[in-house]
Amino acid sequence: MKRTQVRALVDRLVARDGGYRPLELLKLVRRVDNRDEQRWLRGEIGFLEDRMYGDPAKISALLRQAAEWARRLELADDTDAAISGRAGRVFRNGVDDRLARTAWTRRQVSQQADLFFDNSQATSRHQLQRALLAGDRARAEQHLAEMARNQPDSEILADAEHLVGALGWLQDTPEDVNAVLQTLDEDLALRARRLLGGEEAGRYLSRFWTHLAAQLDPSQYDPARDRLHPSALFERAGDRKAAIAAVQAVPEYERHPELLVRLARSGLAGEHREPGWRALALLCWHHPEAAESFLETTRDDDIQRRIEQFWDLEPPLSVELFPAWLLTLAFALPELPEDDSRGYRALAGVLSARSRPDDPAAREWLARHEPELMRRWLAAGRA
Repeated sequence: MKRTQVRALVDRLVARDGGYRPLELLKLVRRVDNRDEQRWLRGEIGFLEDRMYGDPAKISALLRQAAEWARRLELADDTDAAISGRAGRVFRNGVDDRLARTAWTRRQVSQQADLFFDNSQATSRHQLQRALLAGDRARAEQHLAEMARNQPDSEILADAEHLVGALGWLQDTPEDVNAVLQTLDEDLALRARRLLGGEEAGRYLSRFWTHLAAQLDPSQYDPARDRLHPSALFERAGDRKAAIAAVQAVPEYERHPELLVRLARSGLAGEHREPGWRALALLCWHHPEAAESFLETTRDDDIQRRIEQFWDLEPPLSVELFPAWLLTLAFALPELPEDDSRGYRALAGVLSARSRPDDPAAREWLARHEPELMRRWLAAGRA
């Protein structure tokens, strides 16, 4: 794409959205589909780049050209503001991923950016945005009426009307939670991102997800309707504590890999790392495919460093041995649940050898049943 075309597209987004967000550009040029983006935001897709259309090198070049023009417009860059922090990685390449996560906004008076903003329009839009984020329906309706009088031809008016009207849903008990959620995902989320931007759209929508979660019984779980479980809705709302509690309310939740992934993700992302590690261990031991997918896409820096080492082992170890392998490196793990899996037996073997280094029987068991773990332990100098 020509440089002049890229600049014109960025100009168009700045005029429409009050800033430039890379994913909005990729959707505008049809490199990303709205439905794929929503699936990725819900955690159903690991790397969004896997669902993009076209040559990855050309997509990266497009984003670099757009960022260059945003700098020349003197827009302020804010990494991780363009996308909800709960979303996975966009690109495997760290530089490209950071580029895709950077929002560009007009935060100070700029001669170039003034071409795209009228002060009164920016003020009324800002007031409406604040009212929407506060969930103040009366104030949002007031600012919407002002916009309709002063800017009847504004491109954002239709989106604003839908977002303001939807606040009324929070006063009602929905008859069909699935239908409401579908409307949120397929219509309202897109409008919120256009009007509010990625991170703030998540703040606006979190009220709806929390409201829907409160209508459902967390002890009832249907794997075919996983996204309708309260834990999924609380996670989307950013309430990790509530998501963890909702997962643990399901009888025998350990049998369901989707719930374990959610528990691991919610626990390891916040202040509840012990239940997160327990869930990850159970995934490794009983649901290896789900564990591999989680480990490849997790944004936990500590786990990312370790899993890269683990994947590079020669000969390779199966993922069910990941927790036991961590122990050979003296990695601090919480107490994990006992069961009859190979993964747990290996973990117990390493623990026994560590706690009784002078006991030949402990070493003999590990050397006989898991010789590669024994070799790794010895190589790490822990014996």
